[in-house]
Amino acid sequence: MLLDPLRAVTDFSFYRQVPKKTFGATVGYIAYVALIYAAVAMLAVHLRVKPLIAEAVDWASKSFPTLTLADGKLTTTPPSDLPIEVRNPRIPELLVVIDANRTAPLAPAEMMDSKAQVYLTQSTAYLFNPANRKMEVYDLAAAKNPEPVVVDAESFRKLGGVFSAALDPATFACAWAYSFIRGHFWALIYSIVALLLNSFLAGGLQFEQLYKIAVYAQTPAIVLQIVAIIVWKPIPFDFLLALLLVGVYLWRAIRQNGTQPREEIEGPAVP
Repeated sequence: MLLDPLRAVTDFSFYRQVPKKTFGATVGYIAYVALIYAAVAMLAVHLRVKPLIAEAVDWASKSFPTLTLADGKLTTTPPSDLPIEVRNPRIPELLVVIDANRTAPLAPAEMMDSKAQVYLTQSTAYLFNPANRKMEVYDLAAAKNPEPVVVDAESFRKLGGVFSAALDPATFACAWAYSFIRGHFWALIYSIVALLLNSFLAGGLQFEQLYKIAVYAQTPAIVLQIVAIIVWKPIPFDFLLALLLVGVYLWRAIRQNGTQPREEIEGPAVP
């Protein structure tokens, strides 16, 4: 079974064995391919995203003043008489304004004029969504914290460390679940395509046999998805290319099984 993905891509004669496999074996195959997909996704995220997290943490720890929320009031260290604007060079459209001296409410029009997505005043946090021009308002004075809440450089480093530590297992789990569910879904879709090809080729295969073939015939499409993760960019026309590839594999697999005696196709189930 360990070499089944390789055989499913490189050896059309392998598909003569597929109709004899049990449904448990096909589910196990989808789970196994999902493991490969998840491992590649985790490695790609580890190599490409973790450095960005470290860079963001380093930037935030140097760019933000120390923020202290005590008794419903926000203060900054060092104090500033003017609003403090913080903008990440990698995301120039995201502007954070900190004005701990301001007590007056902020109107939506003023928020739009400032071009800020986050605006912190002495007792209120404003979040603005440019897409729908909606502003959310959070009353900091309503926070009943027994002790002052301090956000400083060390806080950013701790938060970055937690996020970085959780990134690999979270990526692996999400990628595996996504690939496992997707594998079953597309196997069903491709089995319907196989039904049409089976009718056209007079293959004489039953739906359950075509479903098993579809499980393995979608492997080239999964390989495409893995390549897209490795190069970290979408492949042009990937959906059409995947459909074409799987269609070719289904056609060849049905032709392979059509050349065998019926008792050989429906022989004892193999894992």
